[in-house]
Amino acid sequence: MNMAEKKSEEIGSETDVELTANAITPRQITSLVVDGKPFPVQKEALLKLIEELKQRIRASRRGKDLEPLLQDAEHALAALAAQDDEVSRRR
Repeated sequence: MNMAEKKSEEIGSETDVELTANAITPRQITSLVVDGKPFPVQKEALLKLIEELKQRIRASRRGKDLEPLLQDAEHALAALAAQDDEVSRRR
């Protein structure tokens, strides 16, 4: 499907959803955790991801399908925060 065809899709159609909502995957969460960036940067990225997931859950009839992914992101943030606390205490 070319861009002109995509623009003419009905709002709310499957193609419209694909164009406006990028997929969030477990791999994306993992990459935020292991990217080696400072904790505040990782925290900000995970918080944005968590908020995006919460909004998608509220906005969709099938939003509950995203709850395990939301839990993964929240657990990743908690694990990073605990790791950061441990590093801070050692200093």
